[in-house]
Amino acid sequence: MKRTERNKREYEEDRRLEESHYYNERDQRREQQLEYENEKSHKSKKWLIAIIIVLVAIVAVCLTLFFIHKNSTVSNDTNQHATEQHEGNQPNASNDYQQQTQSSDINNQINNAKDKIQNNKNSEAIINNLQQKIDSLKNNEHNTTDKSLTEDFQQQADKLKEANNAQLNNEDQSKVNQLLSDIDQKLSSIKDKINTLFDK
Repeated sequence: MKRTERNKREYEEDRRLEESHYYNERDQRREQQLEYENEKSHKSKKWLIAIIIVLVAIVAVCLTLFFIHKNSTVSNDTNQHATEQHEGNQPNASNDYQQQTQSSDINNQINNAKDKIQNNKNSEAIINNLQQKIDSLKNNEHNTTDKSLTEDFQQQADKLKEANNAQLNNEDQSKVNQLLSDIDQKLSSIKDKINTLFDK
C-alpha cells in the first residue's frame, strides 16, 4: 500500500471519528437542553397548579361568604317583616291608660315646658309635674303599646330636662334649639300614634 492511500484511510478514519464525536457532543448538548427545558416546564407547572389551587380556595371562600351574607339578609328581612307584622298587630292601648293619658294632657304640659324654655324661663316645676304623670302612667301599663307610649313620653321629658339644664347653665343656644326641635318632631309622631291607637 502506498503512503498516500494509507494517509487517505487514516484521514477518512479521523474524519469519521470527528464526525461521530461532533454528533455525540451535539446530541449531548441537545439532551442537556431538553432536560433543562423539562425541568423548567415542571417548575412552571408546579407554580401554575399552586396558583390554581389558591384561586379555587379564594373563589370558594367568596362564595361561602356570599351565601352566608345572602342567608343573613334573608333572615333579617324575614325578622323585619315579622316585626312589622307584629307592630301592625300591636294591641290597642288599654282603657285605663287611654283615660289617664287623655285626662293628664301630657302633650300640653310638654308644649308648655317647651315654650317656657324657648322664652328663657325655668320650666323645672312643669317638668317635675310632667314626670309625676309619666310615673303614674308607668304604673298603669297593661301591654306593650302602653309601655311604648310611656317610653316616648319619658324620652321627651328627659329631653326637656336636658334643654332646661342647658338653658340654666347658659350653654349654647343652638343645643337648646336642637333639643326643642327634636321634641317637636317626636311630639308630632306621638300625637299621630295616640290618634291611631285610641281610634282603633
